[in-house]
Amino acid sequence: MSMRKTSVAVLVVLSVMLAFVGILARGGESGGVDLRVDAVGQPVLAVAPLDEEALPGDGCIAETTCLRQWYQALTWRIGPEKALAALDAHSRRNEKLAAACHDTTHAVGEVAAYLRSLSEAMSLGDTNCGSGYYHGVVATTTTTVDPEQLIPVLVAGCSDGAGFSRWECFHGVGHGFVFAAGGDIMMGVEKCLTITTDSDRGACGSGAFMQELADNGQDPSYAEDPYRVCRNVSEQVVAGQCYDMMANIIRIHVKNGAAAEFAVCRTVESQYEVDCYEGLGRARFAGMPFEGPGIEEYCSQAGSAIGTTRCYEAAFANTAAYYGDSEEAKSHCPELSTEGLRNRCAEYLTKNPL
Repeated sequence: MSMRKTSVAVLVVLSVMLAFVGILARGGESGGVDLRVDAVGQPVLAVAPLDEEALPGDGCIAETTCLRQWYQALTWRIGPEKALAALDAHSRRNEKLAAACHDTTHAVGEVAAYLRSLSEAMSLGDTNCGSGYYHGVVATTTTTVDPEQLIPVLVAGCSDGAGFSRWECFHGVGHGFVFAAGGDIMMGVEKCLTITTDSDRGACGSGAFMQELADNGQDPSYAEDPYRVCRNVSEQVVAGQCYDMMANIIRIHVKNGAAAEFAVCRTVESQYEVDCYEGLGRARFAGMPFEGPGIEEYCSQAGSAIGTTRCYEAAFANTAAYYGDSEEAKSHCPELSTEGLRNRCAEYLTKNPL
């Protein structure tokens, strides 16, 4: 793996979140839902959840704004810890609610940012639902802090964490920087570049480019050069994140099959070629169960040994993300067609546990 990815968790969270990306900037718009203010000035639904056992009705679940406000009201009432647990329980009872859980956990995180310090709020989350809770916490923090103090406040708050939670916190900061810059990706990246630690800076960059992907990934201007943004980033750690994340744009705009997608990787600067291969493998198999024949068919078209290897590793990591457990993921390695691939799969998942 490249220097900016020291654990499979980094690749895993990117894989999961892409299934839900693009929700960050919707904020607290009312969308016609009847709101009121409670006794202490907190906005709540006119028909708020009665208790933590109550599920929203089908009409509310189908309406993003209503669903967000339902769980925000619940979070004000019972706190983010209990609200997250309630949402998890509710999602197991309703498939449509489960499918909307990224945006809903995002809404819980937005309220948690008011109820807890940044480090305390971040410590409550996990990677469920594409890490939407983390994103909500940080996005709200970017709107409540003096712009002159935003960077030191966020960096200090995220620096209280360690390991994957710290990476996830700085990833959310990247989303927040772009959001605070009104969608200007390069302005958001410039803020990420002020972070001194390589891993923290890279995590911030990954969030910034994910936000650009969400906001503008379908823009036809990307068809001519999927990496046009990345080519404007000279700092190596953040640029590597860009070439990984924006590989999703290759899959959106390149329509001539896998070989043509991988061919784009050979047009970038050599130090970023592996990031492109990894990004394509992650994008192709994000949010999917193990698909042995599909993995072999896609990755075999990478056109180079290193490209094939990086593609396989991304696919194996995605499997761990899908099942939420590296051991369960390893149980699917025998579905690959050769002993060499089966051993490679098991070895990778052993060395990079989720």
